[in-house]
Amino acid sequence: MIIEIATASKKEDYIARKPEGIDNYMREEEYKFLLLFILAIINDAVDLLGLFNPFIEVLLDLLIASMINILLGFNIWAILITFIDIIPGIDLAPIWTLYMLKLYLSRSKTKYRRVTVE
Repeated sequence: MIIEIATASKKEDYIARKPEGIDNYMREEEYKFLLLFILAIINDAVDLLGLFNPFIEVLLDLLIASMINILLGFNIWAILITFIDIIPGIDLAPIWTLYMLKLYLSRSKTKYRRVTVE
Protein backbone atom coordinates (compact mmCIF):
# COMPACT_ATOMS: atom_id res chain seq x y z
CA MET A 1 0.00 0.00 0.00
CA ILE A 2 2.77 2.44 0.85
CA ILE A 3 4.61 1.58 -2.36
CA GLU A 4 1.53 2.32 -4.48
CA ILE A 5 1.10 5.75 -2.89
CA ALA A 6 4.77 6.53 -3.47
CA THR A 7 4.57 5.58 -7.15
CA ALA A 8 1.34 7.53 -7.60
CA SER A 9 2.99 10.54 -6.01
CA LYS A 10 5.98 10.20 -8.33
CA LYS A 11 3.68 9.99 -11.36
CA GLU A 12 1.85 13.14 -10.32
CA ASP A 13 5.13 14.93 -9.68
CA TYR A 14 6.40 13.88 -13.10
CA ILE A 15 3.22 15.08 -14.82
CA ALA A 16 3.22 18.38 -12.93
CA ARG A 17 6.85 19.17 -13.73
CA LYS A 18 7.75 20.64 -17.09
CA PRO A 19 10.74 19.27 -18.92
CA GLU A 20 13.69 21.58 -18.59
CA GLY A 21 14.34 23.91 -21.47
CA ILE A 22 10.77 24.27 -22.75
CA ASP A 23 10.23 27.60 -21.00
CA ASN A 24 13.47 28.99 -22.37
CA TYR A 25 12.65 27.67 -25.84
CA MET A 26 9.20 29.27 -25.77
CA ARG A 27 10.65 32.58 -24.63
CA GLU A 28 13.23 32.49 -27.42
CA GLU A 29 10.51 31.76 -29.99
CA GLU A 30 8.34 34.58 -28.64
CA TYR A 31 11.23 37.06 -28.74
CA LYS A 32 12.15 35.90 -32.22
CA PHE A 33 8.60 36.44 -33.48
CA LEU A 34 8.44 39.81 -31.76
CA LEU A 35 11.60 40.88 -33.56
CA LEU A 36 10.26 39.48 -36.84
CA PHE A 37 7.00 41.43 -36.40
CA ILE A 38 8.90 44.64 -35.67
CA LEU A 39 11.07 44.21 -38.76
CA ALA A 40 8.04 43.40 -40.92
CA ILE A 41 6.10 46.42 -39.65
CA ILE A 42 9.07 48.72 -40.24
CA ASN A 43 9.50 47.36 -43.77
CA ASP A 44 5.82 47.72 -44.63
CA ALA A 45 5.58 51.18 -43.05
CA VAL A 46 8.51 52.43 -45.12
CA ASP A 47 6.87 51.00 -48.24
CA LEU A 48 3.42 52.41 -47.48
CA LEU A 49 4.53 55.88 -46.43
CA GLY A 50 6.97 56.33 -49.29
CA LEU A 51 9.20 58.67 -47.32
CA PHE A 52 12.39 57.78 -49.15
CA ASN A 53 13.67 57.64 -52.68
CA PRO A 54 12.59 54.36 -54.41
CA PHE A 55 16.23 53.27 -54.68
CA ILE A 56 16.71 53.74 -50.93
CA GLU A 57 13.45 51.87 -50.29
CA VAL A 58 14.71 48.93 -52.35
CA LEU A 59 17.95 48.91 -50.35
CA LEU A 60 15.99 49.02 -47.08
CA ASP A 61 13.72 46.24 -48.36
CA LEU A 62 16.74 44.09 -49.13
CA LEU A 63 18.40 44.84 -45.79
CA ILE A 64 15.30 44.11 -43.71
CA ALA A 65 14.40 41.08 -45.83
CA SER A 66 17.88 39.65 -45.36
CA MET A 67 17.58 40.11 -41.58
CA ILE A 68 14.19 38.38 -41.63
CA ASN A 69 15.57 35.54 -43.74
CA ILE A 70 18.51 35.12 -41.37
CA LEU A 71 16.17 34.90 -38.38
CA LEU A 72 13.82 32.47 -40.12
CA GLY A 73 16.51 30.29 -41.60
CA PHE A 74 16.08 28.96 -45.12
CA ASN A 75 12.45 29.52 -46.02
CA ILE A 76 11.45 29.51 -49.67
CA TRP A 77 8.33 31.62 -49.00
CA ALA A 78 10.36 34.33 -47.32
CA ILE A 79 12.72 34.45 -50.28
CA LEU A 80 9.80 34.70 -52.72
CA ILE A 81 8.23 37.47 -50.63
CA THR A 82 11.56 39.30 -50.73
CA PHE A 83 11.49 39.33 -54.53
CA ILE A 84 7.81 40.31 -54.62
CA ASP A 85 8.40 43.12 -52.15
CA ILE A 86 11.12 44.66 -54.32
CA ILE A 87 8.75 45.11 -57.30
CA PRO A 88 7.46 48.70 -57.35
CA GLY A 89 3.69 48.98 -56.97
CA ILE A 90 3.28 45.58 -55.34
CA ASP A 91 5.23 46.70 -52.30
CA LEU A 92 2.29 48.85 -51.19
CA ALA A 93 0.58 45.82 -49.64
CA PRO A 94 1.74 44.85 -46.12
CA ILE A 95 3.15 41.56 -47.40
CA TRP A 96 5.71 40.98 -44.65
CA THR A 97 3.36 41.74 -41.78
CA LEU A 98 0.70 39.40 -43.17
CA TYR A 99 3.27 36.66 -43.73
CA MET A 100 4.65 36.98 -40.19
CA LEU A 101 1.10 36.84 -38.80
CA LYS A 102 0.39 33.71 -40.85
CA LEU A 103 3.66 32.12 -39.76
CA TYR A 104 3.07 32.94 -36.09
CA LEU A 105 -0.48 31.57 -36.14
CA SER A 106 0.56 28.38 -37.91
CA ARG A 107 3.37 27.73 -35.43
CA SER A 108 1.27 28.60 -32.39
CA LYS A 109 -1.18 25.81 -33.26
CA THR A 110 1.45 23.25 -32.34
CA LYS A 111 1.46 23.38 -28.57
CA TYR A 112 2.95 21.11 -26.01
CA ARG A 113 0.51 18.61 -24.58
CA ARG A 114 0.61 16.92 -21.23
CA VAL A 115 1.13 13.19 -21.59
CA THR A 116 0.17 10.86 -18.78
CA VAL A 117 2.75 8.27 -17.82
CA GLU A 118 1.49 4.90 -16.78
